[in-house]
Amino acid sequence: MKSISKLSRQSGLALIMVLLIVVMAGVIALDMVTRSQLDIRRTGNLLAIDQGNAYAMGAEPFVLAMLEKAFKDSDDWLTISKQALPDFIIPGGVLSVTIEDLQANYNLNSVKASADNADVLNTFELLMRALDLGADIDTKVISQSVVDWIDTDLIPTGVGGVEDDYYMLRDIPYRAGNTLFQDLSELRLIKGIDNETYATLESSISVLPVEVSININTASIAVIRTLSDKVTVEDAQEVINLRKEAPLKTLPEILKSKGVGENQVVFRSEYFRITSKAIINDRKSYLQSIIFFPDTTQPSQSGNENSQELKSIVLSRNQNYRYISPETQSDVDEIESNNDSE
Repeated sequence: MKSISKLSRQSGLALIMVLLIVVMAGVIALDMVTRSQLDIRRTGNLLAIDQGNAYAMGAEPFVLAMLEKAFKDSDDWLTISKQALPDFIIPGGVLSVTIEDLQANYNLNSVKASADNADVLNTFELLMRALDLGADIDTKVISQSVVDWIDTDLIPTGVGGVEDDYYMLRDIPYRAGNTLFQDLSELRLIKGIDNETYATLESSISVLPVEVSININTASIAVIRTLSDKVTVEDAQEVINLRKEAPLKTLPEILKSKGVGENQVVFRSEYFRITSKAIINDRKSYLQSIIFFPDTTQPSQSGNENSQELKSIVLSRNQNYRYISPETQSDVDEIESNNDSE
């Protein structure tokens, strides 16, 4: 009887061990399946994003060809500052493309101090006053600080400008750029610029690598007023009313009477931004491209005497979500939320 009882206990122990092994094998198998599903999902997401990036990149030559035909066939595009194209249906999703005229905006790299008097209004200060940033915003300090960010010396401009000695005392220290702005987001680093001020300025500013003139056919009232401190809101509105009738080909008399010269404006832009958003299998890909599209019928705005030799090129590309327009911030938040959950 004792041997039977001992054998029974051994059988029970063996059964428990078998059950434990089965449970452990099940847990391992479940973990392997779960990991495999995550790997498949992750691979699928990466492939979708890569496909989206490829489609977004493909929007560049398409837009260049479209602009060439549009400007050749009609004057309608001469007065369009921003245009969203109809969505393109692509395998597994959709591609959205928006074209923006960067010369409709104020080029931040064109800010200069007066050679004779640093306290004279510079054109960026005219823009800030036209946008009515508020009585608590010191436009003089901001404009002179922008001049100091661009110039190569370490001497503050006027009474409001600052150089390294100011920025190095910040909680997170950094140095002044002392070169042209490379991205509009750098404006956040300038003394006097807070989030609200940046949001107000962003839609009226561009960052171009060369000094170019404002396109009078697409500029807003605020940007038109940067041409001279004598240009009023009513003057700028009159210019807009004139171009609604037909694209301007010569400088309006109202601007000539306020001292604006022909060399301060152009009637067709050469710099554009293409913003592409591809959605494939619920994965979003963004691309912002700055393109140079020369007007071969006129002398080059970039200083090249023979505009016929110039070709369309992509100056820069940006896929960094942190620098995209606030209009797409909700989409970015969704992307980051999805990434965190995975």
